[in-house]
Amino acid sequence: MKKIELVGALLVVLVLVITPASVFAYQAASTATAECKTIIMQTYENGNPIPAETHVKKGHKVCLRLTSYDVTHGFVISDLGIDAGEIHAGKWTQIEFTPNETGTFNFVCSIRCSPMHSRVRGAIIVEE
Repeated sequence: MKKIELVGALLVVLVLVITPASVFAYQAASTATAECKTIIMQTYENGNPIPAETHVKKGHKVCLRLTSYDVTHGFVISDLGIDAGEIHAGKWTQIEFTPNETGTFNFVCSIRCSPMHSRVRGAIIVEE
């Protein structure tokens, strides 16, 4: 009888250890991304987005953290079908995507943010 209890206790311990470990391993693998790159949206008069160009790799998951220091902006990369919506001053918006082709993809502010709104732009450069 003691052998059965010992085997049962061993199985319970294994389940309690292996199940959480496998869940954490799965989450780590499924959420593995490149380090997020930050883009700070600003009006043209305040210096435009920083950085103006962001380099990423084709076929790799891209994470962009977007914020604004001055007013509400939009963030759109039309050629990649990305619209991050409103980027509010002092708040963070995070987007993820995987580019499947190389090239330079321009992003623009999609919300009228200043008299020079049409000049608020930058580029995501996808490299091999």
